[in-house]
Amino acid sequence: MSASTFQKSTLQAVKTPVDSDSNGSESLVEAKTPGEPPKKRRFYMRALSCVVIPPLIAAYFWWICMGFLQHDPKQKPTARSPFPDGQYIWWSWFVVGALGLNVSKYVLAGVEAGILSTPRYSVFVVAQISLHKDQSWAKASRWGVEIKRRIRKRHRPAVSWAWVALTILTMFSWSFVLTGLVMSTRDSFRPGVTLGVWVVGVNTTSYNARKAFDVLEAAFKLWKLGKEAAIPAAGAVYLSPDDDATRLSNSDSGSRVSLPSAPERPFFLAPQHLHSDTRIPLTGTSWGLLVRYSCSPVTNLSEFSILSQRYNSTTQGYLATTRSSSNNLNPQHLFYQVPGLGTATISRLQQPWSGQERFEMIAEVGLKEGISNITSFIQDSQSASHRDPEEESHVLEFALWTDFPPGHMGLIPELQGEYIWSHQNTLNPSPDRNLSAIGARCVASSSTGLADLDGIAGDYHNFRQEDAIAISWEGGRYILPKFGNAVSAMILPGLRGDPVFQGKPFLTEKIDLKIFQPLEQNSSSLLGSISESVIGYRKVPTEGTDRLNEISSDWRACLFASSGISGSAGVIGYSNETGFSWYVNPEDLQRALEEAHKHVVLALAYSQHQAPTAAWHHPNLTAALPWVQLVPVGFGPAQVLPLILGLSLLTLWAAGCLVLGLAYSFRKRWDASFSTRSLYWYCRAAGIDFIEVIRN
Repeated sequence: MSASTFQKSTLQAVKTPVDSDSNGSESLVEAKTPGEPPKKRRFYMRALSCVVIPPLIAAYFWWICMGFLQHDPKQKPTARSPFPDGQYIWWSWFVVGALGLNVSKYVLAGVEAGILSTPRYSVFVVAQISLHKDQSWAKASRWGVEIKRRIRKRHRPAVSWAWVALTILTMFSWSFVLTGLVMSTRDSFRPGVTLGVWVVGVNTTSYNARKAFDVLEAAFKLWKLGKEAAIPAAGAVYLSPDDDATRLSNSDSGSRVSLPSAPERPFFLAPQHLHSDTRIPLTGTSWGLLVRYSCSPVTNLSEFSILSQRYNSTTQGYLATTRSSSNNLNPQHLFYQVPGLGTATISRLQQPWSGQERFEMIAEVGLKEGISNITSFIQDSQSASHRDPEEESHVLEFALWTDFPPGHMGLIPELQGEYIWSHQNTLNPSPDRNLSAIGARCVASSSTGLADLDGIAGDYHNFRQEDAIAISWEGGRYILPKFGNAVSAMILPGLRGDPVFQGKPFLTEKIDLKIFQPLEQNSSSLLGSISESVIGYRKVPTEGTDRLNEISSDWRACLFASSGISGSAGVIGYSNETGFSWYVNPEDLQRALEEAHKHVVLALAYSQHQAPTAAWHHPNLTAALPWVQLVPVGFGPAQVLPLILGLSLLTLWAAGCLVLGLAYSFRKRWDASFSTRSLYWYCRAAGIDFIEVIRN
């Protein structure tokens, strides 16, 4: 075939590439004569797409990252969070990502045509221009070929700057694949719109309409069984926004929500949603109980503020054993006032002797407010209110003596030998054993009032104190004890069965300690007669009335059950009898006392008001609506790095398209993209052999 014949056939072949009309729409344009190039036009649709669409896509991904992917996925949304449907966002980005590569190729093809529309700006040799004849810059296979050639150092002219720029931007566009791997969705909630919901729990009217005994007995039974202190049904614990603890709200699925251990700040308990078969967060304003408690192990007597002032074994009349010299058991609960500490008291506890005990346990409990404040109810509303937890606290100190093995961890050295165990065995009497002690200290506080709840995030805001309504009765006013006092009344034998907790009208003054009888004068201890004692022990009855006879005073079993160490008791052998030593650590005692606080606060907030039959309509709460939340796949380095890399590459791709689009996409050219006809006229204008380019 002659050159003129090839040129004629080529001109026929280039009659049909796309061109554009005056409106920018693409159409077929044919040169008027074989030797005259077609008229150049601007392709506005493709040019505008190049400078607008990539930046919009990048901006959309930036919005997704800043609004939904920059936080730890473990963090909960709040009622004030943006709430576009995460599922729609995730699917929309899936569509954008699926079309993104095609969009990139479409707009960059226009850039290529603009660059090559004027040869004087881009005069390339045959090998360079041949790479543009089929948009090879958009093909990964061609990238591999060029890389291999560079590695093998073949002597070929370098690729054109236009091909390199278009190739790099195309590589950046592949970040669409990476961005899709950094986000996911999960079920969540958004605030509801309809006020009013059925709830269970107490309010200002029903809080004091219960007998204190019933509330304390309900807490004691659960504590003794070692039950988990969990919110009723599918409830929530509302933490302070400043608390760094992990949020566990009723927007979570899974097991029931447990009360926090040693919260950094007070938490709020409010009425819970009635439905127990689903988890629905509540938002709005509600009355409830603001509480705080913290227990810590003690390994030195100086860490106690009350028990550090205790009478010790050198004091005349100190009871160092469970039995008097006449072999009579000392009372289960004795107490005395601590000199110099106001109303503070120290209780001495021992377990009833059944003749089958294999180990001995004696405890001392120091109370900051003392026994008189536990068993009295102040009538004045201002005095009776549950004050701000930051301003008032109840202190409970607990020291536990038993037959610990030598070298046991956490023993308080100053309390070694303060109590003695005379192991009774008629066949082979054992020598007296000095008991060792461990300790724990708890601080508790409470207040009642209104708070703004965000059940979606699991926190509360704007707490305002408001007392529960006292119940008027025969000239008196009935109120429940404060949280800290209620814990002490539940733990100490004989107190919760006292008539004062059984719904009787109360005096306006504190109970006189003289109503508790002194220890009998004819009893004597190992260290001296009680008549000569300077301590002033007084007895708290643990039996006698019907209520006292019905209830359990076994504080020792409660410590075993709630400490979480069941089955870890060590064994020490004796002739014909086995003695057990309870291998408990101060941390175990701390845990047991902390569980006591948890069960009491749950009883105060929900006891007798958690059954569906006790539900009531709360006008100021709103049930949240199910929603889908967009979240990052993870928040560790392995998850954050792909997010940063994808965001960076996508931004560079959009910026490159914008710059090249403004520079070249609006230029007049023969076709919308660099077609075969454009290649022909480029070769004609640049003086390059078109046939050689085709062959190459």
